[in-house]
Amino acid sequence: MAGLAAALCAEGSIGLFGYPLLRALSWCLLAVVLVGGVAWRRTGPRNLAWIAAGSLLGFFATSSIVPAARVAGIALVVAATASATPKSRLLRQVTIAILIFAIYSFAIRAIPTLWHLADTISGLLGTIAGHAGSLVGKLSSVEEWPAALASGPEPPLVVGTTFAGFDMLVLFGTLLAVRYPKRLEVLGLGLITLFGIHFVLLGVLTLSPALWHAFAHERGAIQTWQFPVLFVFADGVAMAALVRFVRPSEIVAYEVVSRKPILLTIGAALLAAITPAFLTLPLGRCSLVGKRVVASDNVYGNWERPKHGDYGRLSIGMYGMLETFVKSLGGTFTHEKELTDEVLAQTDVLMLMYPHEDWLPGELQRIHDYVRNGGALVIFGEHTIREKDGKARFNDVLSITDMVVPFDAALFQVGGWLQSYDPHVHPITSGISQDRNAFGVVTGASVTTHWPARPLLLGRWGFNDLGDEAGNAMLGDHAYNPGERLGDVVLIAEQEVGDGIVIAFGDTSSVTNGITMGVHDFNARLLGYLAARPSSPKAMWRQFLGSLLLVGLGFVLFRSGCTGHIAAAGLFALSTIASDAWTYELGTMLPDGRQVSKPNDLAYFDTAHLGKYDDEAWRWDGTMGFRMTLNRNGYQCLELHDFTRERLERAGLVMSIAPQREFSAKEREMVREFVNGGGTFIVTASYPDVRASKSLLRDFGFEVGRINEMPGREPQPMGHFKAPYWPFEDGTFAFVRFHEAWPVADIAAPTATPARILSYGTGNYPVILQRDFGKGHFIVIGDSSFVHNKNLEYEGGQLIEGKRENADFWRWLLGNIRNEPWHPENPTASEGGK
Repeated sequence: MAGLAAALCAEGSIGLFGYPLLRALSWCLLAVVLVGGVAWRRTGPRNLAWIAAGSLLGFFATSSIVPAARVAGIALVVAATASATPKSRLLRQVTIAILIFAIYSFAIRAIPTLWHLADTISGLLGTIAGHAGSLVGKLSSVEEWPAALASGPEPPLVVGTTFAGFDMLVLFGTLLAVRYPKRLEVLGLGLITLFGIHFVLLGVLTLSPALWHAFAHERGAIQTWQFPVLFVFADGVAMAALVRFVRPSEIVAYEVVSRKPILLTIGAALLAAITPAFLTLPLGRCSLVGKRVVASDNVYGNWERPKHGDYGRLSIGMYGMLETFVKSLGGTFTHEKELTDEVLAQTDVLMLMYPHEDWLPGELQRIHDYVRNGGALVIFGEHTIREKDGKARFNDVLSITDMVVPFDAALFQVGGWLQSYDPHVHPITSGISQDRNAFGVVTGASVTTHWPARPLLLGRWGFNDLGDEAGNAMLGDHAYNPGERLGDVVLIAEQEVGDGIVIAFGDTSSVTNGITMGVHDFNARLLGYLAARPSSPKAMWRQFLGSLLLVGLGFVLFRSGCTGHIAAAGLFALSTIASDAWTYELGTMLPDGRQVSKPNDLAYFDTAHLGKYDDEAWRWDGTMGFRMTLNRNGYQCLELHDFTRERLERAGLVMSIAPQREFSAKEREMVREFVNGGGTFIVTASYPDVRASKSLLRDFGFEVGRINEMPGREPQPMGHFKAPYWPFEDGTFAFVRFHEAWPVADIAAPTATPARILSYGTGNYPVILQRDFGKGHFIVIGDSSFVHNKNLEYEGGQLIEGKRENADFWRWLLGNIRNEPWHPENPTASEGGK
């Protein structure tokens, strides 16, 4: 039972729990398997070696971002344990069940037809159970029977595989089939019991809105988002009782001894290694080099970008940075008032961002013809949109597909769908970590997807809140109600139309200026995939052959022994991990600021070293003000998630804010190469936050907290103050403000290039130092909060103490770095900034 529960935790089927908690639960349950499943005193060295090797690889696999690999890792540990206990028939049966579950976990994300089938069955379960539960609720009082019977049907319970408990049905149903293959009456009774449990619990879920709202304020109460764990407990108790009291078949699957067991082991290993690669890897790379991306001006938004004189959240613009972004990837970008035949003939990727105005004569037909003749279209819808004619312009475009953006809002339980995404196997989604909102979807609509359209990204822990024309922005009540889909909400989908392809989003957020900074990797893959059109693993012939391979693997597993199970589990886990990583590599496109302008305009914001700032962009300790400051000064600002030499050599500037993860020796060498080659590296760090960057600062001859004139003195904070940095002709100065400053000392050897003091603190000790190194610059600011919003730019754009001192300071400093000199104006001689 511990092994089965661990598999469900690894898949993420038990409810909305944080990834670290699910991983820890899986490991704890595996520890139970190892402690309780092995007779350690009677286990020989050979079996101990199997257990050790299987456990190490299994625990490694459970750390993967690929659910199927995690489940296969669980199977590997259970298989290794079973190999050390030859008399444990049950452990071997559980191994087969978990392996089949791993295959299912992979197949439902790699084979869209299977997902549609599972989703349809789950939806049917929910609908029937929902109507039954609703009727029971109405008939709970005898006095209400006549009214209940006379009233019409209630809105159905709409669920996907997660809230129908379909994963549990697959796992426990497989165990029944493995344990009782010859006892059909027991197999039938077990399956009826499982389905009965799910019908009852889904009926309870129908009554849940009031029930769960009542529990929502109770500390520790199971809420709707943890509802699937009830399936685990109920199914687990039923299975435990069945296994305990009902004898298995005399001959079970793994005991059907083959005359050539080695051939079955080899076959299992080969199929386990080949199948994930066959159904995952694209045949070609994603690329935008030499490609033309065209967007329509029929867009609800604008093409603005941050500019000097305009500040605050609303000054960021909508899509104005797309041109620079596409150019940095080797392509060209334009937006056109009319999509004529001439324009479309020169278009490799067409983008439609929430079109809301009536189409020009013939324009819609030209778009449809463009797609059918081999064009690539990505269209972004929006939540709760209903134009005057009762329709939505983006659904006019989608009319040639089996996709539609409904009148709803896809709402998440955790903000930004954090740890709530369920990406399917695809060149644009594979390999992308889900610890952050790496796909950029926020509050948009869902995408209703019918076969042959295929989902690319699901929101597992959310629901589609039906719109209300009388509500704010026509949004609903922001609460789950019967008739709304609970869980597994489709956020992005794809369909081939004629010779072309259409990808539909229910939200425009992913490609907006602010969110592109953090999800540029996904956006690059999206556009590169559409432009290059590498042979997709979603091609029908690959789906068909891949399905046959998976069926063959399942058949061989039923006939194999422990050695075959161990080989299959290990190779399946490694193959899914490797295929996912290789697909990610094939889709990786590196922005290159050298292609856009001289000087290099690509600025990276270091997130790889866990900087001391708030991830929420406009909070007090957030950094959106600084990112927009970079935009205003000619830079394209992107987050640096992978601190690699290849990314650094294509950038012009890197900002690292009070890093909390230490720079390795290799990374420090990369920074030296970057600066020596002409890049600018800036570190902000107060003395309490300097430990992780101390070695890097020493490489360039700096130390935070030290005062050279008082070498034995313990570091002392300077606190909040303003300091002059630019003199005016009348003897006054332009000032820069600090929030929590500390002194910075130049400790380089006398032969080194002297550091330039950009600003002094109290006592005339340096707070900002710059050293030219090779062709570039290394700058240290002794203040962790120097670029936080509270010290630079407010969300509402208000002046800070009546001035924009730090915005002017950065304009002056970045202008010098880019050889585009600028200096602040004397406020006594002219009006201050806006």
